Amino acid sequence: MTLTDPGPATAAPTAPGALLAPGVPADWPWPPACGDELVTVAGAFDEEWETAAHCRAVAEGRPWLSVRITAAEILVGPLWTPTAAVGCSGCAETRALAAVSDPLFFVTDRTLRTPASARGGNGAPPLLRTLLAAYGELLRTEPLAPGELLALSTDRGVRRHRVHRSIDCTVCGDPAPTPQDAETLPPVPPEPVALCSRPSSAAVPTRGDDGPDLRREAMRENLVDHRFGPVTQMFRDDNAPFAMTGAVLGGARFPGFGRGCSFDATEPVAVLEAYERFGGYPHQASLVRGRSHRELGDLALDPDRLGRYTERQLASPISRVLARTADTPMDWAWGHRLAGGEPLLVPADVAFYQYGYPEPGGRPDMAFQRARRPDSGGRASTRANYFLESSSGCALGGSREEAALHSLFELAERDAILMAWHAQQPLAHLDHAEVRADPEARHLMDLIEAADYDIHLLVTTSDLALPSVWALAVHRRRALPASFTAAGAGPDPMTAVRAGLWEISQLVGHGLNWDPDDVAPMLDDPWKVDMLVDHHRLYGFPETLPRVEKVLGGPRLTLAEAFPGWPGVFAEAAAGDVRGALEFMAGHFAAAGLDEIVIVDQTTREHADLGLASVKAVVPGIVAMSFGHAQQRLAGLPRFATRTAGAGVPCDEELLPLDPHPFP
Repeated sequence: MTLTDPGPATAAPTAPGALLAPGVPADWPWPPACGDELVTVAGAFDEEWETAAHCRAVAEGRPWLSVRITAAEILVGPLWTPTAAVGCSGCAETRALAAVSDPLFFVTDRTLRTPASARGGNGAPPLLRTLLAAYGELLRTEPLAPGELLALSTDRGVRRHRVHRSIDCTVCGDPAPTPQDAETLPPVPPEPVALCSRPSSAAVPTRGDDGPDLRREAMRENLVDHRFGPVTQMFRDDNAPFAMTGAVLGGARFPGFGRGCSFDATEPVAVLEAYERFGGYPHQASLVRGRSHRELGDLALDPDRLGRYTERQLASPISRVLARTADTPMDWAWGHRLAGGEPLLVPADVAFYQYGYPEPGGRPDMAFQRARRPDSGGRASTRANYFLESSSGCALGGSREEAALHSLFELAERDAILMAWHAQQPLAHLDHAEVRADPEARHLMDLIEAADYDIHLLVTTSDLALPSVWALAVHRRRALPASFTAAGAGPDPMTAVRAGLWEISQLVGHGLNWDPDDVAPMLDDPWKVDMLVDHHRLYGFPETLPRVEKVLGGPRLTLAEAFPGWPGVFAEAAAGDVRGALEFMAGHFAAAGLDEIVIVDQTTREHADLGLASVKAVVPGIVAMSFGHAQQRLAGLPRFATRTAGAGVPCDEELLPLDPHPFP
């Protein structure tokens, strides 16, 4: 169907300039063009009609107003314009249907948001004609802004919505990059990517000055819409001992969460975390599929440098990874070296932790849809991937440089606590009197101690020089749950302490919210530690306290003694630029023997439309945060072997993995 063909479309006599699809009543008061926009009117969403209209608007460089009429409502808009990154009618349809079917949405009465086009029906009631006439008056006084839509309903009146672009839109969306399969030789690398200056006026320059508006009011107005999203729901955790908000992003696998002293402060954090998690799947990334490392050669990172699974792990019935060699065909994603910007392939399931290899003959997008299904309560799934990665190292920012910096912060934090855990040596602890001088930290420590726990703030910084703190809570009466663990890291030591305290106070506040009988078998058999939650629940048993308390007993230090010069050395080196801060941190990684950093761009157009960048830093040789005893990647890491050997902990490959870690 084309709108240039006089057959399928006719002009509306009551609204000059409007084009009507076949079957649309011509004598209704359809909205006339207020300027030079193209106005099209059709029945329930028709992809062919809408795509033809969009193509015509693009070709003519005109705005486009799509009107759809169904049995229960009329949708006017959104107003698409060629000069703004706003949604079209296809985006509205995609988002509305995704919201209805989203497994993360918690409201049981989903018919409240079901679009009329999905409910069907024959004919349009006369009341809709009256509403349409009223809309004409509204249009003259309050015209639609780009991206806005009016829903005219017989039961809900007139409602105004804002529609954002969707990566799944079949009308205006960019087609996903064609994977470079084994038949395409050789893989075509992207262009190098150089770092850019990102000025920052902050005293500790971790965020640039040109970031998006993160105020609660602005984010709610711009992003939260129960019908069209992109954020379809905000909810509050009533069990948390402080303000905690969750955000559901339509089409995402996981919600995002924010913690803080007020709900106003937590909502933006929850939304940003939801967008960070949305980047964990290669929605719009270019993949190279079915190639072995030997075949790719210098185009690809050697997967063995990321740590290996032992033969015992691969033989375990709870293992969810496949054995591989240098000749195993794998899927890859492009990243860029932080130093120099040259492109480099990394395993797709490392670059995107939600990536799943398709079943034989299947498509990667179907693997993602299977992954989004609600958990059935089962444990180990079928083996499909070569790496079982976590979100560790995924970060969001107002620029690629900002996101990469925070990615390195998180990787350093996880590496530090894992190295400290496996070394099994007493760690220095921070002086509580100094920490309590901070009002926020004092409040959180009071919450933890009021629940009958002692709090230990342990210094885990070692060869990777970034302030890193392990927050360990131990029950005074050694009762269930006997201990909880959390961590924080960053250039400002006090901020790192607060981060650890926020997370551990949440765990303490939730208390024993699981059945000990389900976890007790893991005390005798660590190979039963399978899921993320198993790790911290195992160390809730008093019998595990002797292992946990091996890290206690070190000297007491002030913040200045534990982290000399921080954050001053960081701020001085950054010189008011996030890029300078990133290069400073990369230098610390290199000094620790981690001299190669690859940045994978996880940004979709939905991120970019909000001024956000999403990345995953891949650092060969670092200790990765993994979950499940069979999934720990500790073999083949020389730096880890040196640290544990120096602490007197045998780590020969036949002894790996070591004790499951306690981190959630």
